[in-house]
Amino acid sequence: QISYPPNNTTEWDGSTAKVKSELSPWLRTIAYNADWNPDKCMAGFPSSKAFSSEATLTSTFQQVNSENVNFEQFFNQPTSVNATIHDRMAEFIAGRNEMCMYDNQVQREQVVHFAGKAKLAGGRLLVHFYAFLFFSDWHVDLWMKRFVRDHVRYIDDRIVAAVREDARKKISNNADGIFDSFHIRRGDFQYKKTRVEASEILKAAKDEIPKGTFVYVATDERDKKFFADMEGHWNVVYMDNYMHLLDGV
Repeated sequence: QISYPPNNTTEWDGSTAKVKSELSPWLRTIAYNADWNPDKCMAGFPSSKAFSSEATLTSTFQQVNSENVNFEQFFNQPTSVNATIHDRMAEFIAGRNEMCMYDNQVQREQVVHFAGKAKLAGGRLLVHFYAFLFFSDWHVDLWMKRFVRDHVRYIDDRIVAAVREDARKKISNNADGIFDSFHIRRGDFQYKKTRVEASEILKAAKDEIPKGTFVYVATDERDKKFFADMEGHWNVVYMDNYMHLLDGV
């Protein structure tokens, strides 16, 4: 049976409220809601579709879990990338006593959905993928990590070139367009202690970054008045200054 998204809408960019109230609830009705909690389980991927591969992964997990391996023993002694599945898992398991397996049932699903909310099945995959996804086949493990390294990342060549050119023009004796940068996250931290004021950032960095330096700030803070102290000390620019370069991209 075919199920269409709410109002047959396919473009949801910028519609945060509707995504929460319409799209996400619809996805939960038509998809397999994988209840994978990174704090409790590791996601295991068998080396093939064969049930024997699932059995091997399951038995290895049970064996490693029974050994109560302390992950601290691997500090400065990493396991070889092509070690046995047992030895790689012993380093990887990190005290988790459950395995969420990408088994035949999940493989047959047309859509696998992760809700992104801790209170719903699927939870939040707020974790480094390389500490959560375990692949039985070490070749696949390396391929996945290299793929993410090379392709699943922000490509900022155009913005960097623009910032560098601005720095070259606006800062004297800066023919190479050297600039400093900050990544200041404001909207996605759970704990108040992680929300540092701009004045504190300035205090911590001003001895390392001279006054008048060209500084690019990557941030999700919409109210740029927050950075007034930094702007009073450095020549500060943001993504907002270069959005016109991304038209049509």
